[in-house]
Amino acid sequence: MKNWSRCEAPPLPIGTAEEYRDPLKHQPGIRCHRADGAAMSLPNVIIRDAAEVDYAAYVDFQKRAFRDLLARRGATDARMTPEFYRWKYHPPEGTARVAQVVEGGKMLSSSAMLPLRLSFENRTIVGWHCLDVGTVPEARGRGLCLATLRSLIDNIGSEELFFAFPNEASIGSFLKLGCTENGILTTWIAP
Repeated sequence: MKNWSRCEAPPLPIGTAEEYRDPLKHQPGIRCHRADGAAMSLPNVIIRDAAEVDYAAYVDFQKRAFRDLLARRGATDARMTPEFYRWKYHPPEGTARVAQVVEGGKMLSSSAMLPLRLSFENRTIVGWHCLDVGTVPEARGRGLCLATLRSLIDNIGSEELFFAFPNEASIGSFLKLGCTENGILTTWIAP
């Protein structure tokens, strides 16, 4: 695959479990507004290494954030367990990073990214696969998802790649961050 693209923006401070205040404040072209057009303040985003995640609270959040989507698709949340996320967020290339917005002790929004080894044109780089992007229904429309994604993007190295396979609910946030559609992914599997 050629023409890798990444979201470009000036970096923010990087740190594990460090709070970021107004992560989009200095990003030209990125604006957050409520549905009525009024500007909004941005949340504190905490980035945690997967080893620091409270998986019981994370599973509760994931079930709340994706309840409606699962119901519409006739799917179950039975596989959303602490053990599953603990396994998922510890791939061979290292641990995942999880960006979270927590207010009043309650997780409202979160996005995660997994490190993967990507090889192309005789070159190998670290690619960060963004996934599990969600916001609980009562907190949607406040720019929380956008803030978690911005924080993750700002938390990768200059020689690393950020990529995602967004669904219809999150694609707008990726577009606001300057991500572009790169191509069709063909996947080959063995039985």
